[in-house]
Amino acid sequence: MIISGSDTSFAFLCFGFVATLTTIVFIQTIFGFFYSLRSWETAQQNFLDIYEWLVYLPRLIRTAANNPQNVRLGFRALVAHKSFTGRVVLPLVLKKVVRFRVILLVLFVFLLSIVMYQKLTFDPHEILGLTRDADSSQIKKQYRKLSLMFHPDKNKAPDARTKYMQIRKAYKMLADPDAYEEEAASQSGTMDVSVGLPSFLLDAEYRKVAAPLLLSALFLFPLALIWLLLKSNTETAVVVRNIMERLSWLQEQFNFCYVMMGEPEVAQHHGAKPEDVVAAWEVANPGLEVGVAFVTLCNDHILHLAQGLPMSEKWLKANPQMVQTFRQFLELHRNKQEYLLNLVRAAERPKKQQASALMSFNLRISKCLELLQAEPVEEPVEEPASRRGPPLAKRRP
Repeated sequence: MIISGSDTSFAFLCFGFVATLTTIVFIQTIFGFFYSLRSWETAQQNFLDIYEWLVYLPRLIRTAANNPQNVRLGFRALVAHKSFTGRVVLPLVLKKVVRFRVILLVLFVFLLSIVMYQKLTFDPHEILGLTRDADSSQIKKQYRKLSLMFHPDKNKAPDARTKYMQIRKAYKMLADPDAYEEEAASQSGTMDVSVGLPSFLLDAEYRKVAAPLLLSALFLFPLALIWLLLKSNTETAVVVRNIMERLSWLQEQFNFCYVMMGEPEVAQHHGAKPEDVVAAWEVANPGLEVGVAFVTLCNDHILHLAQGLPMSEKWLKANPQMVQTFRQFLELHRNKQEYLLNLVRAAERPKKQQASALMSFNLRISKCLELLQAEPVEEPVEEPASRRGPPLAKRRP
């Protein structure tokens, strides 16, 4: 392995890595997008998703600027509920604000522009300080002069190594272009591995750090990949159990979000009466919009948890009600959010019937949660055909 200090080679190395990663990330998206154009409804939905994706951050900034009071209330609530902030709010907001694909695409275009610029602006005559009509003797004379001036063993300037490599490359291109092209082609076909590092890593001050850093990256990457593969092969029962424990914790976050929307805490107690809810109701509610935003984030987190459910055919046959109850749990929270929002916006105390309906939402949500927390059935293991007995003969009527 040859470790060379060249900013140009480092740019090419980064561009190759980012180009490969961009191809892997976007190939399925590109094919899926063009395939969806066969249906106008699907294509229209894709364009709407792209539009929402683009305007989300500007809309969020505009809303925060127009409602500074809500920003303060939301910040206080996030500080008071750190687990909700770290496990629900931050992942979902970062997922919408920090766009990995956009960053990857911008990085690809940026590195491509650097590589193209280095390719198009490399002028051997300019590097050697020669005119276009210089002959071979002038080229050799100037090369000897500059190579002695910028040789790394004699010149300790930080950019001496880079200039020396450019001078050698320019001389080879001018002295014998055919031999230069053959050498470049032969080097591209050899089995040597050349790693281009930024030149500052191979300076005297950083030389002891460059090799350990490179070797650590080469060894840690496969280990991290193996760890991810082992993590993805976790048993189905363990995955479902972890999701249900997360769902039980999420219900507690729903409760404090509903309180921010204006629901009295007494409404969340099973032994409470509608009269108690009406008596504890407060008409003024400054945290309504913040509570609505938090409940929406909780609903999005339910969708995220649902994506982690095992969807194998055997598991679905063994647990036919699991996915349906999960969807019902999400739908109940959405309906309760809308119902509570209408009650609060009425700016008056609800009636007994309305309080009963609100408590009915809480009761049905609790029942769904109890069903989801029940121990899931393991995937049925089919008995091998060799151990099965002969088929039963059909009885004649």
